[in-house]
Amino acid sequence: MKLPALAIATAFALGIACGLNLALTHRASSHRFIAFLLCSAATSLLIGIVFAWRSRVAAAGLASLLCWGMLGVAAVCIQEQPRRGDHILSLVDAGKINLKSPLRYYGRLADEPEKLPWGAGYNVELFGVDFEGSFLPASGGLRLGYIARPEHPGPLTLHAGDSIAVLTKAKLPQVFRDEGAFDRRAYLSKV
Repeated sequence: MKLPALAIATAFALGIACGLNLALTHRASSHRFIAFLLCSAATSLLIGIVFAWRSRVAAAGLASLLCWGMLGVAAVCIQEQPRRGDHILSLVDAGKINLKSPLRYYGRLADEPEKLPWGAGYNVELFGVDFEGSFLPASGGLRLGYIARPEHPGPLTLHAGDSIAVLTKAKLPQVFRDEGAFDRRAYLSKV
C-alpha cells in the first residue's frame, strides 16, 4: 500500500522541481498561468476518474500522476507570488517604516485571544500604522503578546473581529518563514 503514496509524493516532488526551473519562474507571478495549471490539474483528475470508472487503471494512474505534477508546479508558482506593496514587510524593506522605535499599529483581531501561562497572545490583522505623525495603510499581521503583571490590571476582554490600536515596538519573529523551525511559543503554551 506504500507504492501509491510513494508515486504521489514523487509526482508532487517532480512538479516542484519543474516549478523551480528558470523557464517557469518568470511566469510564476502570472495569475493566468496559475489558473491554467489548476484547470489542467482538475481536467486530468476528471480524466483519471473517467478512466478509473471504465476500469482502465493504468491510464487513470497516469492521469492522477499528471494531476499531482501540475499541482506541484502550481504550488511553486503560488509560493513565488510577490507581496503586496502595502504589506508591512514591504513597507519595512522599502524604508517607509522603522521598527527601531515604538509605533502605533491599527488592526482587527484575527482570532480569539490565546490564553498563555504568562499572559495572553493576540493575532492582529493590520490595516494601518502611524509613523512619524502620519498614517500609512498597511496589510499583514502582527503577533502581540501581553505579559500579565500583578501591579498592572489585566488586558481588556477582546474577541475575534474587535478593532484594536496598540503602541508597541515590533520586531521580526525569530523563526520568520521557517516552517521547519522549532516553535518555542507553541511549545510553551502547552506546558
